[in-house]
Amino acid sequence: PAYYAMLKAWTSFAGTSEVALRMPSALASAAAVFALFFVALRAYGRSAAIVAAGFMALSGLQVAYAQEARVVAMVTLLVVLGLGLIHNLIERLQGQRQHRTQHKAINTLRHPVT
Repeated sequence: PAYYAMLKAWTSFAGTSEVALRMPSALASAAAVFALFFVALRAYGRSAAIVAAGFMALSGLQVAYAQEARVVAMVTLLVVLGLGLIHNLIERLQGQRQHRTQHKAINTLRHPVT
């Protein structure tokens, strides 16, 4: 329902031509490719990010979804952004765990058992 509310607001701004109706999906699809690049860059490095974004940009389904005036491209973008948030959360939790382990090791060295 939110997509169609957004599409209604978009049509009041951009009109109801075929291009105007398909533009939100095309923009969401392009944004999903860029988002995947940055998620993969952070998780796996530059080479993997280029390959992942390239495969997504050239995917027949992704290109087809980008041309439709439907919610699929927006969902793809939200899924990629969600994966990025999950990856950031996991990194943060691992960093906190590592910090606690380092803190325990420092305290053990500071207060040796006699």
